[in-house]
Order: sequence, then structure tokens, then C-alpha cells
Amino acid sequence: MTGRSRLAVTGLCLAVGLVMVAGDSPAAEAATSVVVLNFDGERSANIQRTVVDILSERYEVLPEWRYRRTARRMRAKSLATRNVKRVARRLRARAVIYGEVEGRELTLNVRSGRSGKLVKRYRVPLRRKRLSRRTERMLRRKLTRLIRNVVAGRSVNKKSRRRVARRMTARERRAEKRERKRAARKRRRLERRQERDALERKRESRDRRRSARDRKRARRDRKRARRDRSRARRDRRQRAERKRRLSKIRDRKERRRQRIRDAKERRRQKIRDRKERRARKIRDARERKAQKIRDRKERRARKIRDARERKRKAARDRRERIAEKKRKKAEAKRRKAKAKRDKARAKRKKAADEKRRKAREKEEERKSFEEKEDDDGNVIDDEVPDVLKKKKK
Repeated sequence: MTGRSRLAVTGLCLAVGLVMVAGDSPAAEAATSVVVLNFDGERSANIQRTVVDILSERYEVLPEWRYRRTARRMRAKSLATRNVKRVARRLRARAVIYGEVEGRELTLNVRSGRSGKLVKRYRVPLRRKRLSRRTERMLRRKLTRLIRNVVAGRSVNKKSRRRVARRMTARERRAEKRERKRAARKRRRLERRQERDALERKRESRDRRRSARDRKRARRDRKRARRDRSRARRDRRQRAERKRRLSKIRDRKERRRQRIRDAKERRRQKIRDRKERRARKIRDARERKAQKIRDRKERRARKIRDARERKRKAARDRRERIAEKKRKKAEAKRRKAKAKRDKARAKRKKAADEKRRKAREKEEERKSFEEKEDDDGNVIDDEVPDVLKKKKK
């Protein structure tokens, strides 16, 4: 075998080895996109920047504005499972990460880009509102393992992997296949770029080894950068502390001014209440006086009305008594006249009866006398009434 053929075989072996290792290399993982949303809470920007730095070592980190713009265009602004799934599929992101800082604890939520569901929730303790180096290492290890499982389609719990595989539809399998091909192409491009970067780094390292002065300068620059960063952090802390103190002083002054305003307002309110009570008393006194005058006038008018009513009633009673007297007198007169008429009628009736009686008696005497006469007209009885005697004469 010639030297050229040995060189070709060696190159082929190296290429096969690189392809076998490509699935677990950082270059392959760099083809995976991850969305990091803005963290909530006080001083969460530094912690978010640290998490982005951890993820950008192995993955492509998409900024929040791309996610928000895509969600706004798709009308999926909320973090519901369906919305996260749609937006992540459009961005071709495998995971969506967001967090919240509460006190000295960071709550980190990881959602799957394939299903949109919450995969894991980490509660990370903080030290002075930042991540310690040990916490960074632990978080880097956990996030790398978790996102690798999410990208590979494996569930976090080993028991649920078969259930997740069964739930995948044919369309999702085709999409996953296209995604794998796309990731493989991106992976190959990144590998080539990684190789070029590796060669470039080798040249740079060789150049740095050649120059100790450059190494010292770089070390000095790093120290200066660290010192500048620590100074900037100290300045930021001092500015924040000064801002806090000024805010406290402003709040204290504002509270004092508010207390003074409240005291003045209370005094004004007391004066207004006093004036109102005084005016109410004056109004009540005037009202009572006017009521007394009205009551006095009413009583006087009532007395006048009662006196007039009594006079009218006395006049009516007097007229009624006079009318009653006249009526009684007329009634007595009528009774007297009636009694007189009755008496005269009775007298006339009695006289008529007496006259009729006398006439009847005379008739009876005549009849009886006529019976005692003889045929010649002579009276048998010597006892002749005077009436007949006169008649005879």
C-alpha cells in the first residue's frame, strides 16, 4: 500500500469517527434552537444573562422578541400549552425556558417545543441575588441533560417514554424526520465551521505560545477586565444602594408632607364642621322662632275661628229655639182651634141629637094620641098634651 492510499484510508476512518461522535458533540447540539423568555422579578436580568450564557455554549438561543413577534402574528400571546406548541413549531425551537426571581430563589420552567407542556420546574437557591459557581455547574448539567432528552423525544421519566412514542402521529413522525434531516444538515455545516474554528484556534494558540509577552498581556487584560467588572458591579451596587437610600428619603419626606397635609385637612374639616354646626344651630333657632310665631298665629286664628264658630252656633241655637217656640205656639194654637172646633162640632151634634130625640118623642106622642081618639075625633083620655090642646084650639 502506497503512502497516498494509507493517507486516504486514515482520512476515511477519521470521517467515520466524526460522524459517529456527531450525535453527542457540542457542534451537533448547537443545531438545536432554544427560546429564553425574559425572567420576572427584581434583578433578574443578570440571572437571565447567566442562563443564556450557559445555554449558548451548546445550543442556539433565540431572543424573546422573536418569540413575541411570532406569537403576536399567530395570535397566541398567552403561555397556554397549545400556543407554546404552535409558536415553538413555527420557530423550530425544541424548548421554551422562562423563570421568576422571588427573594433568594429562582424558579426555572422548561416547556417542550413539541408538545408545549411543562417538562420540568427547577427551584434554584440564589446567593446575593446571583448564581454561585456551584449552582451554575449544577444548572448547566441539569439543563443540558433535560434539553437533550426533549430534543431526542424522550420523556423526563423513563416509564412514560413508551406512552410519548405511542402518542406521536404519522404527521408528527414525518415532521420529526424532516426536522432530523434539517438538524443533520445544520449539524454538518456547524461541524465544518467547528473544524475551521478549531484550526483557527490552533493557529492562535500556536501564536500565543510563541509570544510570552502576548500571554502576559492577555493575562493582564483579563485581570483588568475582571477588575473592571468587579468595579462596575461595585459601582452598580453603590448606585443601587444610593438610589434606595434616596428613595427611602423621598418616601420619608413624602410621608411627612402627607401627614402635614392630612393634619391641615383635618383642621380645615374641624373648622368647617364647627361653622356648619353653628350655622345649623342658627338655622334651628330661626326655625324654632318661626315655628313659634306660626304656632302663635295658628292658635290665635284657631281661637278666632272657634269664637266665630261659637257665635254662629249660638245664633243657630237661638234661631232654632225661637223657631221651636213659634212652632210650639202654632201647634198649641192649632190644638186649641181643633179642640174648639171639636167642641163646637160635639155641641152641634148634641143639639141635633137632642132635637131629633125631641122630634121623635113628639112623633111618638102624636101617634099614641091618634090611637086614643074615637071615630068623631074626640079624645078618649083626659090627659091631653099641651101641644095637642093648642092644636085643637
